[in-house]
Amino acid sequence: MKLLKRKSDDKLRAASEHIHYEIIMLHHTMISILQCEVPADRNAMLESYAIHVRNLIEFIREPTGGSYVRAVDYLNDDQLKEWRNIVASHKLEFDEAWKKASEQVAHLTYQRTNYIGVKKAWKLDYCFTINACLSRWVELIPSERVIPGMKGLVMHFQENKDWLKRKIRPG
Repeated sequence: MKLLKRKSDDKLRAASEHIHYEIIMLHHTMISILQCEVPADRNAMLESYAIHVRNLIEFIREPTGGSYVRAVDYLNDDQLKEWRNIVASHKLEFDEAWKKASEQVAHLTYQRTNYIGVKKAWKLDYCFTINACLSRWVELIPSERVIPGMKGLVMHFQENKDWLKRKIRPG
């Protein structure tokens, strides 16, 4: 297994402010979608949700190239195998969500026309899969590599997932 070039704790902590933002916005937009009554407002929230889903999937999945902030940057080398197994177990759902966000929202593509009817609808459950991964991630990482409150934020959403699921699927 290839060892990663480690970023400094200060650089990781600074980048974690942006991860924190993405997590807050993912959950905020999901809840806002449920409360929107005006179709244009709902679409705006869905588009925002899709972008935050896509950003967090890229963070979780270890993109190569560029200057991506990656979940693996925060892990110790002995934790990489476990993390990669967790991510691999969600590959199909992550592929589906990332592709949908890219083709339907982030880019003006001809593939966008393939999303009609039921295929056009967004799964708010992507939020729960992402958060399940992030809850394990915050358990693995050393606290000094993230801003204060990161672990509490992720765990708060994880602990309240049943309430959120009831909001999505009442009855």
